[in-house]
Amino acid sequence: MRARDGSLLWDYHSIAGPVFNAPILDGTTIYIGASNGIVYALRADDGGIVWHNLTAVQG
Repeated sequence: MRARDGSLLWDYHSIAGPVFNAPILDGTTIYIGASNGIVYALRADDGGIVWHNLTAVQG
């Protein structure tokens, strides 16, 4: 969201499943975890994927 007027800058729809936790902002990177164990690092300015990583083996 744009701080000055609350307008939406971008949104991200993960095919990895819903996100149940709050995103973490660290400078210019936003970190989110999806319900299937994948963590994403997104660019805060445009929502582009910086990297993603599977955190645990399921099963």
